[in-house]
Parts: sequence; structure tokens; C-alpha cells
Amino acid sequence: MKLEITDVEVTAYQNFVDSIRDKETFRKYNSYLKLFLDLIPNEMYKQYLRYEPQSREIQDLASAFTEIDGKKCHIDCKEKWEKEWKKIKRIED
Repeated sequence: MKLEITDVEVTAYQNFVDSIRDKETFRKYNSYLKLFLDLIPNEMYKQYLRYEPQSREIQDLASAFTEIDGKKCHIDCKEKWEKEWKKIKRIED
């Protein structure tokens, strides 16, 4: 049986949290998820969803991102994310 992140009647973020049992693994993956979601500007959400997330909290960003994902906006989103990621890597180097 294949379980999709949107199958259960809770938020996508709650499904993510519930799927990771080890606290250290959760901390690590949660920080990666937060980093990824923080790279997506509010303008992108507004462009695809016609609204911005309620806040920049991980739960709200994850819900908005899964809604974008449901609209199949992968290519444009990926390109913009890669551009933001390259900016961060240049700053860190």
C-alpha cells in the first residue's frame, strides 16, 4: 500500500512529524525542511496560490507548499529554489 503525505486528514507537516520516531533524526530533518521552506519567498506562494501563508512558521509553510505541489508547479518552483540555494551557498563560502 502506498501512503501519500496528503492521504490522512491531518496536515502534511503532522504526517511528516509522525513518520519520524527518532528525536535526533527528527531534529535533523526538521531543520532541513525549515531551511528549504524558508528559501521559498512569499511572492511565490502568492503567485501560485493567490495568497501568502498565515505565518513563516514551518507548519504554515509546509501546508502552503503541499498546496503548491498539488497544483503541479514543480519546474518553476525548483528553478527558483535552486537560485535561492546558490545565493546562500555563496554567502556561506
